[in-house]
Amino acid sequence: MDWDILFLIPTTWAAAVLYPVLVSIAMLLFAAATLYRCARGRPLKVTRLDLLGFFVASVIVVASFCTAGPHITEADYASHFYPAIFATGYALGLALFAGCLLRRQ
Repeated sequence: MDWDILFLIPTTWAAAVLYPVLVSIAMLLFAAATLYRCARGRPLKVTRLDLLGFFVASVIVVASFCTAGPHITEADYASHFYPAIFATGYALGLALFAGCLLRRQ
């Protein structure tokens, strides 16, 4: 699994290429599901609590990428990336979206 520097603004992010790809796939699926539901006349019902949860999940995922960034010049910088932190934020985001999909109007 290759490692890469993801962004240099506002700080250096680093992660295995797999993790940002997973985030991109989830975002594409979320968008497709949202557009499909809206086209069928059943838009998603997203509460303020859901929005807060999505924000928290996003911060957790971004924080997981930023933990390895400052160590990018070290030989073992990959050991500073914690997949469990990423998985927590990712699972929270997936669970929240699933809840929005399953919620009745």
